[in-house]
Amino acid sequence: MKQILYTAAIFLCCATCLPAQTNLKINSVEADIDTFSDIPSLEVRVNFKIPGNDSIDAFNALGGDEVRLSSLKYWAVMFGENYKTTMSLTTSGFSVFYELEAGPVLQLLNSEPGSFYLEAKNDLKFLTKNKDTLTLEINELRSASKGKIGLSVEQIDEVLATLAGNLTRYRNFFNLGFDPQAEDFTLSLDYLYSKPYKIENIGLYFFSEGRLSTFSADTLNYFKIYPINANLWEDKLMRYHVVASSGLEADQIFSNARINVNLNIESIIPNLVNLTYGHDRLRLKPVVAAGISYYNQIKVPDESLKQNAFLLSGEIYYYIPVMEAYYFLVHAKTFYDTGREKAVAWDYHASVALGLELKSAPATIIAKYAFGANEITFEHNDQLLIGFAMDLFGERGGR
Repeated sequence: MKQILYTAAIFLCCATCLPAQTNLKINSVEADIDTFSDIPSLEVRVNFKIPGNDSIDAFNALGGDEVRLSSLKYWAVMFGENYKTTMSLTTSGFSVFYELEAGPVLQLLNSEPGSFYLEAKNDLKFLTKNKDTLTLEINELRSASKGKIGLSVEQIDEVLATLAGNLTRYRNFFNLGFDPQAEDFTLSLDYLYSKPYKIENIGLYFFSEGRLSTFSADTLNYFKIYPINANLWEDKLMRYHVVASSGLEADQIFSNARINVNLNIESIIPNLVNLTYGHDRLRLKPVVAAGISYYNQIKVPDESLKQNAFLLSGEIYYYIPVMEAYYFLVHAKTFYDTGREKAVAWDYHASVALGLELKSAPATIIAKYAFGANEITFEHNDQLLIGFAMDLFGERGGR
């Protein structure tokens, strides 16, 4: 009898020591994007109510790859896709992160959000701070997440911008201001406009940029008009582009003009600095480019100097968000002209802008300093512009 009572006591003691198990019900599933890392991710947040005042203490799933993004309708599109998956724990659920690529799945997350859901190989088990075991069944995970995983057009644009920086989101801008260094009041204009042609499956677009002013003889003034720009090739992640283009380049008074044919390789590199200090800002990666141009001068001040030559160039363009509302915009280009004497064949031009974004208006206050050589006339000068930067065209560019 004593042995039976002793065994029963041990059994009861062990039973009270074992954690209680409860099946969880999901309250909500939310999809968002995370662009703070080098590769943007789809973040799926799963939230459920914890019994009592308890909270999750540890995650006991076998591994982060046990939960994956699935679709019965688009299984053929997703077959073979190797999404790198990571997980993080919250006090009332967990978040799953999937690295995104610029492929069909990204677009389907916008057009067919009801086709995706979360899948797991096994039930997920959580341990609470009170040492209770909570179980999330795979059927509950699948049914509660179906139709809840989608991205807006704006979110997809942000993913593409993060994946490829200026290569896929070459923003149209219009900078208007004055030069406080000028003896007479001078209005200056910097602009860039890019628009794809509406031709299916052909990556053609129009592109123009320039620096103009009321002082038309300013040696830094120029304009470029490229009606033909073709994306010849890009990699799967849209990190490398090969672009061919042809157009007209000239100074503002058209004393120098030439026809150019260009071939450029454009790419992105990892972000070099982080000055956001924890603020949620879109961080475009630096764009670097290397190219070769062949030009035919159609007008020069001295007709005897007309020539055909090659121009080799390297370029970097970097948008750096600073804290909550400021930014730096750095642009630098160096080039080598085979038509000039070797002693002066290498040259450069650069600009650095400091901007303040205005939340209530589609404009930023900007102070921009440009210096170096005009790559069309090769004359040197510098210019300070204080004014406003505006996205007047309101469209995504063609690159």
